[in-house]
Amino acid sequence: MQAEDFRLVFSAREREEIRQAAVPASELIRRWTIKEAVLKAAGTGLLDDPLRIDTSGNGVSNGIRWRHLPLSEGYWLTVAGLPHGVPARLVTPSRDRLLASLEATAPGAAPGPA
Repeated sequence: MQAEDFRLVFSAREREEIRQAAVPASELIRRWTIKEAVLKAAGTGLLDDPLRIDTSGNGVSNGIRWRHLPLSEGYWLTVAGLPHGVPARLVTPSRDRLLASLEATAPGAAPGPA
């Protein structure tokens, strides 16, 4: 598994940090759990661009707090939530937005920004 295979999900800086980790595969999974948790907490899930979520920070990404709970070696649970007092929202995408999201991630689609 090469970090470059994930350029649609991780920024160039994130990919470099994954490559430099002691156990790159574990680091990739750890960072993926951050993106997944933050996007779910935002109410958009993977309809939003995972590249917008920075996993290099200190437990906050896009105003959403996240925290790791190590389960066992190489496995992470990440929880994320909105700041106190911010109402949660659930995005119900239109058919067109769902189709556009699928087309953007289809094989052969133009890669996102590095």
